[in-house]
Amino acid sequence: MNDQAAALRKRVAAVKHGSNQRTEAKTLAVISGKGGVGKSNFSLNFSLSLQEKGYRVLLFDMDIGMGNIDVLMGIASTYTIVDMLENKWPIQRVIKQGPKGLSYIAGGSGITSLFEWKQNDLHYLIDQFNSVSQDYDYLIFDMGAGMTEGVIAFFKGNG
Repeated sequence: MNDQAAALRKRVAAVKHGSNQRTEAKTLAVISGKGGVGKSNFSLNFSLSLQEKGYRVLLFDMDIGMGNIDVLMGIASTYTIVDMLENKWPIQRVIKQGPKGLSYIAGGSGITSLFEWKQNDLHYLIDQFNSVSQDYDYLIFDMGAGMTEGVIAFFKGNG
């Protein structure tokens, strides 16, 4: 909205978030070597808590085999991160809104390991994350159980 108070709202938002300029989002990966320990519940509740405090949060369900963030929110997602990768869609196409305005990307199912894909798929994924990193204060990654070389490479940013 562009009115007399637009500049004031922008300055208040900048002070609320501690800066006059947009910065790259802080990232947090919730990961464990074992399944069933509560990673998804923690990721969702932590994301909602940040959202309630006024931060802009994007929650990624990176558990491709058994993604459940949308299920925990009681939402049936039309598209998932798998659709984005298989169709080379821009990330904005699969970002959806959950409770309290929380932005999220649903995980897929049926793929045993996202990170065994070709090198250029990992580069595409990283490029897509980078394209939205300044639109959010926090990017929260709810990872599947276990750790692979591809997961490590992804988080180092050199997939």
